Formats: sequence, structure tokens, C-alpha cells
Amino acid sequence: MSAFIRKMCLNGLIVQLDIPQIPDCSKYLKSASNNLNQIARRLNSGGGYYPQELIEVRKSLNNCTELFGQVLKSLAKIARE
Repeated sequence: MSAFIRKMCLNGLIVQLDIPQIPDCSKYLKSASNNLNQIARRLNSGGGYYPQELIEVRKSLNNCTELFGQVLKSLAKIARE
């Protein structure tokens, strides 16, 4: 955010970014949070959890982390310009 503000102050241009990874990140985060909520509900009601569910949550979070890394690299290139 600070890089964006600096760029705006110096150049006076509005930079509109098209970041295709954002919808995928949203999908992975939604999947992980839904799975975690289901696991928490089951544990709070005295049930157990399935190890495969935790593996799926971890995969979703890893995918999201990878996509956010790509976004940050792209934004860092813009900030250097």
C-alpha cells in the first residue's frame, strides 16, 4: 500500500491492476475455512476428525500461499519502476 501511495504522489497516475490470481486465492481460502469450520463443529460436538480433511486444508492453504507469493513478486516489480 505504501508503495502505491508513493507512486501516486510522485507520478500522479492511477494504476489499475489486473491480478488474475486473486479469484483463485479467494477460492482456496473459502475452501480451507469451510473445511476448518466443519472440523471445529464436529470436534465441539464430541466427534472426531478425519486426517484427510486436514491434508485438504493444508493443500488449500499451500496453494493460496503460492498464489499470494506470485502476486507479491508482481507488485514488487511495479514498486521498483
